[in-house]
Amino acid sequence: MEYVSVPTDIPDEQTPLLEVYDQIGPKSTFTQTTVNSLNLLMGMGLLSLPFAFYKLGWVLGLSLLVFFCMLACYTAYLIGKCMEFETGVGKLSSFYDIAYMAYGAPGKYFMVVLFSLELLAAAVAMLILFADSLISLVPVLTPFKPQIMIGSILLLTPLTWQKSMSKISWVSFVGVLSLIVLTVAILWDGITSPVGPGSIFDPQQTNMWPEDINQIGLGIGLLFVGLDGDQILNLGHAVFPSLYLDMIEKKRFGKSVSITYTIVAMFYSLIGACGYLMFGNEIQPEVSQNLPLVPSFNVLLNQSALSFIAINPLTKYALIVHPVNSTIEGLFNIYSDTLTILSRTFLSFLVLLIAIIFPSFYKVMGFIGAALSFMTVVIMPTACYIRLSWDSVSWWSRFAHSCIIVFGFGFMTFGTYGVMTV
Repeated sequence: MEYVSVPTDIPDEQTPLLEVYDQIGPKSTFTQTTVNSLNLLMGMGLLSLPFAFYKLGWVLGLSLLVFFCMLACYTAYLIGKCMEFETGVGKLSSFYDIAYMAYGAPGKYFMVVLFSLELLAAAVAMLILFADSLISLVPVLTPFKPQIMIGSILLLTPLTWQKSMSKISWVSFVGVLSLIVLTVAILWDGITSPVGPGSIFDPQQTNMWPEDINQIGLGIGLLFVGLDGDQILNLGHAVFPSLYLDMIEKKRFGKSVSITYTIVAMFYSLIGACGYLMFGNEIQPEVSQNLPLVPSFNVLLNQSALSFIAINPLTKYALIVHPVNSTIEGLFNIYSDTLTILSRTFLSFLVLLIAIIFPSFYKVMGFIGAALSFMTVVIMPTACYIRLSWDSVSWWSRFAHSCIIVFGFGFMTFGTYGVMTV
């Protein structure tokens, strides 16, 4: 990491924001930006990747995964291009700035609402994931899933009352650790098991093509949710502007995201393929749910993986809902401590109510991927780029990017319909 001197004078309002930012260290190198991007994108969505392959079949599953990675990579590149546009007081600094510059206040508020909905849905998914993981560890608790979620909310809600997240932000490393342990567990189980189910060398029955066309929409949502970043802490494309600003060699941002999504495509393909080969058409909506069902697996390793996955949502719940709480409080001018506690408690119980009504982790994740992620990853970045570059690009570029938006709306509509009708 490279450090530069901090300016001693305060810039005036006409000083371009990007120039001020460039004077403040520390800054990230090309390699560090790429690693940060990988950490940003590797999320709990990979738990449902093998299940998505089951719904889509090998041909469609692998093809769409590669295509979606390419699409998300290109729109991340477009965000970097948008960051280069000059405004009246300098260059842009966030996704909200991009939306505001392209479409005014409505664009900015639309993105605020969209990101808040994604985080709210992610909170619901994490509450369900905790209950499912605890049940996998202690199967006798299966009939008590609603009670587990109620108890979890009662314990977690007080953590949301503090306005600063600095005291609990240290727990974010648990998410990365849980993914590493889960990946090791799956690969180790698959390699060391001589016969199936659960062996890579003795593959179970799988499908080349979807068995049910009505399930394709759900599979699309589950595939795409993993490309919108770790839904638990941040939203992938929403954070790319910050990574761009923090990069020393900003001209290499496009290459950085290309490498990032290439690695993501390989890693996600590996996890999805291994999980589907090991358990075939008996794959559970969360691959972690299959681990306790095979007696020959390493019990200690699998129990550790399930324990980390169970703990992960609990450690991150307050971080998930914090931006949503802040948005609500700013919108309704809530400043007193009493009203803050009431507002945040109400939001937590709203999360609980949604989780009880829609208790399927894979359906919630599929909804995030289909209904919300296509908007944040594909449609909005492309629409903002077209608006900002309209006078400087050819008609062919306008047409091509308009087609991307149309494709994005098509996948979003088809996927959302598929998830809602399952």
